[in-house]
Amino acid sequence: MSAALWLGLRALAHHRGRALLLALATAFVAFVPIAITRFMGAVEAAALARADASPLVIGARGSRFDLVLSALWFRGRTPDLLRLDELERVRRDGLAEPVPLLVRHTAQGWPLVGTTSQYYRHRGLRLAEGELPLMLGECVLGATVAERLGLRTGDVLRSDPENALALDGAYPLRMRICGVLARCGTADDAAAFASLETTWILEGLMHGHGDARSQDQARVIRRDGERVVLDSGIVEYQEVTPENAASFHVHGERDALPLSAILALPRDVRSATLLLARYRVLDSVEAVVPRAVVLELLAWVLSLERVFVLQVVCVAIATAMLLALVLALVVRLRAREIETLARVGASRATVAAAFAVEFGAILLGGAVLALGLAWATVSVLRSVLPWL
Repeated sequence: MSAALWLGLRALAHHRGRALLLALATAFVAFVPIAITRFMGAVEAAALARADASPLVIGARGSRFDLVLSALWFRGRTPDLLRLDELERVRRDGLAEPVPLLVRHTAQGWPLVGTTSQYYRHRGLRLAEGELPLMLGECVLGATVAERLGLRTGDVLRSDPENALALDGAYPLRMRICGVLARCGTADDAAAFASLETTWILEGLMHGHGDARSQDQARVIRRDGERVVLDSGIVEYQEVTPENAASFHVHGERDALPLSAILALPRDVRSATLLLARYRVLDSVEAVVPRAVVLELLAWVLSLERVFVLQVVCVAIATAMLLALVLALVVRLRAREIETLARVGASRATVAAAFAVEFGAILLGGAVLALGLAWATVSVLRSVLPWL
């Protein structure tokens, strides 16, 4: 056996160019299914962990997938809106702790999430620097957002206009960054967070401007005692400062202010069951179990993965047949070498073992290279897709 090992290793060293080429071909064939399997495993684990941390999501009746993707990952189509009084209904029932969310806007290309301090406590988010938003017009950045935009505490984050051609829309808001969250490896790294009131400014339902009583008379439509009605030409503040913060006010009924979803954190299994039953009979609002929705999504994705892996297996079989043909041609080309080995006393078993050592080392090298490429690819994908 030592003779076969020595012969096989010497053959590898002599034909190292061909051996490297065969190892690379093997690696690239094996790399795709390994990378897909590892990546899908990572996606499934991260998605289920995120879903399990949010037992129930309450939202307007419609697409369950849109509701869960928006509430948990801040991605996808924005679901229909809830009224703020739905939050009070959940709170009054006492079956779950409600965490409000308003996910409809972006800031410099990243999701802007309106919520309360309960959200940071629920997700276990910690600060890398600064503090959580306490004042109107403040925001805190996820680690990835801060890194990609090059922003830190004390800088300004600008909201994105919904429609640059909409003349009656809310103005973009300049928000002061009061902190940066520590990296947590979830969708929270790829979002900015502000108070609900700050996101209501972006909805155009809350704004601030100069004292109405001191405005130009041309802007006044009607005076009713202390109440002054101004026309739409009044200039609203585009940044909240200590000097103008007191002038910001809500237009309309507070109970009608919008939410995109409510994360409901039940006290126990019984409370979760009762809450689901109560929302099942409502026409306009529903409660969904994120884990069930995520499992349904993963089942669909995994069915596509199986089709892709089947294609890869067919390519792998064809490649294996080509490698077998290459091996047969190599044996034929090295017929004189085999004859020489037989003349110096090497048995057929020794020659066969030497070839097995040579090609086994090539396949092993290809497998190790494939694993390394798969690990590197999955690491890069997870850094590019921080919400997984």
